[in-house]
Amino acid sequence: MSPVVLEMPSTTPSPPGAFLARLVRVDEWSTAVGGEVFVARAGRVVRVGILEVVCGGGSVAWIAQPGPEPRQLISKDEGDELWIAPLQLQEGGVKG
Repeated sequence: MSPVVLEMPSTTPSPPGAFLARLVRVDEWSTAVGGEVFVARAGRVVRVGILEVVCGGGSVAWIAQPGPEPRQLISKDEGDELWIAPLQLQEGGVKG
């Protein structure tokens, strides 16, 4: 899977050491539970947070963010994509 560059709004923080050109799309969302993910719609990052839980047969997920921001429900059916730094992924899930 080749890396792509996503458009980041100026108000979206980048995680330390992460390079956007090195993010990969996560097709099986359950493999990224517990990881810091970028939620994108139409190639634009709309949210950064921790993937808490995946349900609905793997097509719906809850994203959490530290601080006062509420959790957000995302859905593949709505065109949401998850992107993650490959270093966080390993066989069977996110490195802890």
